[in-house]
Amino acid sequence: MFYTIYAWSIGLIVFLIGSTFAIIAYPFDLWEDRSGDFVHLVSRYFGRSLLWVCGIKVYVTGLENLYKDRAQLICANHQSLFDILILDSVLPVQFRFVVKKELSSIPILGWCLKFEKQVLVDRSNRRKGIESIKRAGDLINNGRSVAVFPEGTRSTDGEVKTFRKGSLLIAFETNAPVVPVTIDGSFGIMSKNSFRLHKGRVRVVISPPIKTAGLSRSEQKSLAERTRQVIVSQMRG
Repeated sequence: MFYTIYAWSIGLIVFLIGSTFAIIAYPFDLWEDRSGDFVHLVSRYFGRSLLWVCGIKVYVTGLENLYKDRAQLICANHQSLFDILILDSVLPVQFRFVVKKELSSIPILGWCLKFEKQVLVDRSNRRKGIESIKRAGDLINNGRSVAVFPEGTRSTDGEVKTFRKGSLLIAFETNAPVVPVTIDGSFGIMSKNSFRLHKGRVRVVISPPIKTAGLSRSEQKSLAERTRQVIVSQMRG
């Protein structure tokens, strides 16, 4: 418990410092019309600092499978609150998350999400949900990758759950390749129903992209499960 209190206390300080830099960076994004790129860079480096403070070591393989010259839909399993920090810290491309709207109501964090142009989804409103998909598609069409957690919420036991229908609709709308990303080990750092932190190691495995252009209707329907199986195959269990 002492470690948890220590990590959250120091982490809060790092978060506040990082948020201050994000607020400072925001006008430069407006000036250069960079759509949150500078704020994203700030969050990347302070995300790494938070992981270090919390004693979390991340090991990445498969970085060569990420496109550097085009946008992609990054699909990852969701084990912990730290997954966003982990992906933000290790993926060397400009991308935005599709996250639930409720996060925008958290003080300071909500500002940073908006400054970084993250896609906020209102899951209780179908029409607004469709609008969010369109915003994500616009980001991809403008050269920014998009990251989603197709399970829709964090796993309660560390297992990869069924992907939600429509979770890959963005890829079909934009013909963006789907890049499966396996996060293995973050469940042991902090599970969904607990705020207790544990030091640990996390593996991030980036698998080869799956092309979506020209897929038949049946192939589109099976793509979510196909992507899930790729992610599951990289879990050590």
